[in-house]
Amino acid sequence: MRAFLVVLLLLACAGGVAAQSGFFVKASGGTALPYARFELLASQQAANLLEPGLSGSLTVGRDLGRHFGLALTGTVWGNGVRNERMTEYLRASYLPAVYQPYLVSLQTTSPPFRFYTAYLSPFVTFQLGPLRFDLRGNAGLMRVSFPGILGSGISRNPLAGNAEFPLTLTTDAANAHCFVYGGGGTLSLRVFRTLHLIGEADGLRGVPQFGSVRAHGTLSGPDAATTVSLEQVREAFSQPAGTLSIRAGLGFYF
Repeated sequence: MRAFLVVLLLLACAGGVAAQSGFFVKASGGTALPYARFELLASQQAANLLEPGLSGSLTVGRDLGRHFGLALTGTVWGNGVRNERMTEYLRASYLPAVYQPYLVSLQTTSPPFRFYTAYLSPFVTFQLGPLRFDLRGNAGLMRVSFPGILGSGISRNPLAGNAEFPLTLTTDAANAHCFVYGGGGTLSLRVFRTLHLIGEADGLRGVPQFGSVRAHGTLSGPDAATTVSLEQVREAFSQPAGTLSIRAGLGFYF
């Protein structure tokens, strides 16, 4: 979190001196399309687990020459969860193996995944009349918020003659930081001396390493002696995370 506060401070400071020649500020928003294999489920693409989401970005930069420059960007995006896919993940990763054969039904709900990035981008730029095109490489930091999962369903209880009872299983949320890299481009159209309309796209990828995650729940029974406490600790794991962000907005070039 401290790293992102520092980035925000840098963005604010850079915006304060943007009136100097060669500086620019861009703000844009759009869609975030997830990609990368979802950890543990070898055939499960993240695009099948996560829904397209919304993204926003703020960039400050400077042209260091006629055809090259450097920019600093902060972005945030979120992707909702396809709960039927998350159910498969919860069962495979957190339901104790001894109870899996007894499971009758399971449904999950989960908040969106959240991603926060800050990255530096050296870029090359080309201009043709009112049109400007920037092509850049990106490298920086990403923070990923892996949401907690709430599962509820029905299971047979082996301590109660395999009679069916409610089952709940909840995982803790987890956060991680990692290096992020990628590339992108911006097409801008000058409408006034300093004001540009912009369209841009960025592809970003990282592999955050999460610590152990605890799952806890209950398989109910007819009395306290047959009610089972479900506890499972998932060891540290990595999760590839990537997005293609397509945005539109405004740029101010000084």
